Formats: sequence, structure tokens, C-alpha cells
Amino acid sequence: TCVSTRVMTAMASKMTEEELAAKTNLYTITAKSKSVPVRFYKSEVCLGLIPGMMGMLIGERKRIKKELTAMEGALRSDSSNMSLALKCKMLDVKQLAVKRVANAFYGSMGYERFPFRDPHVAHAITASGREMLQAAVAAAMNCPEVRGGVRLVYGDTDSIFLSVPGATSKEEALVVGRLLEEHMKTVFQLPNRMEFEKAFAPPFLLVSKKRYAGHKVEGRVTESALTHYRSGE
Repeated sequence: TCVSTRVMTAMASKMTEEELAAKTNLYTITAKSKSVPVRFYKSEVCLGLIPGMMGMLIGERKRIKKELTAMEGALRSDSSNMSLALKCKMLDVKQLAVKRVANAFYGSMGYERFPFRDPHVAHAITASGREMLQAAVAAAMNCPEVRGGVRLVYGDTDSIFLSVPGATSKEEALVVGRLLEEHMKTVFQLPNRMEFEKAFAPPFLLVSKKRYAGHKVEGRVTESALTHYRSGE
């Protein structure tokens, strides 16, 4: 089993153009101010050790967040239940811990003392992230199901914030969010997915990168402190 799915130059040179197109994906990364083409095996051809571990971590975080969502629904029906509140807090901490471990792989791949260090992989992570964000913005702005269209407010790392002028109620905002999530399934192939996470009612305050505050819509409107929300959490 390979560590990552990057196709080494020596191996790529032995493959025909047809084989490269069928078995690999090409990314253009920027390394030391130079554009460098990098190829990775498609997941159905080769699943490396690190991509496999990432898939496991991402799947585990999704499982925890699904359990957290169900628990929060129960808590809304019984807001005085301290046991449920504690379980929600513990699940939230747990999903954030899994997220931190997964995010550490990016830095590890570029760290010079990491045994499996591969700067090309680290550069490819950010390059593909930018590419996917740009694709998501274009798809959202051209989604025919959204009445009145959308406007980009903010985008960072793995998320975008959109203003929906046509949504006049919290119910409409939630419907638009779910419509966009379904539309994104036509843009990205598995295992990549862009999911609708939350909606905010105005006013919305964007202070700086990863720092924002607003009235979050979750069946009811709740006010959130500025330090409680960081992009991607």
C-alpha cells in the first residue's frame, strides 16, 4: 500500500497518455513561485494509507455530527435537561477533536521532519481546495432552483457564505440551503461533498477571517457570541 496516491515522475514516464488520463487526475500547484504539474491516482485505482485514514476520520466526524444534531433536536424539546446539554457539549468537543486530527495532515505533509513528508501533496491540498471553492461559488450563483439568485459574502478554506436576497423568512433560508446542498452533488464527485451547515438571519457581522457573528437559524432564531463561531467548525 502506498502512503499517498501521488504518481511519482518515474512511474508517470512509463505510462501512456491514455493510461494517465484513465488512472490519474492532474493538478497544477505553485511551489517556490513555479507552476508544477502533479498527478494523483484516482481512488478506484489506488487508495493510499493517508487518504484511507482521512476517509476514516471524515466518516467518523460525520457520524458524530449526525448524532449531535439528533441530540440537539431532543434538547430543544427539553431545554432544561442538563444531561442532554452535557452530552451535546461532549459530542461537539469530540467532533472538533477529530477535525483537528484530520486537519493536521496538511501541515504534516509539509513538515520537514515528518517521515512521509511530501510538499507536493501539501501544495496540492491547498490548490484543490481553491479550485473546489471557485467551483462551488460558480455553481451556487448559477443554481436555477434559487429564486433571486445568491451573492457571495465570504469564502475561506472549505466553506462559503452566501446572501440570499430572495429568502424573506427563516423557513425559506433553510429551504434554499438544502436546495444548494443538493445542487452541489451535481458538481462534486464522492468523496467530496459540500454540505449546508447553517443559516443566519440579518444582521450578520463579519469581523475578519474566521471571525463572525449573527442570529443562527435552527428552527428558531438564537443569538451567538462572536467568539463562538469560527469558519468551518
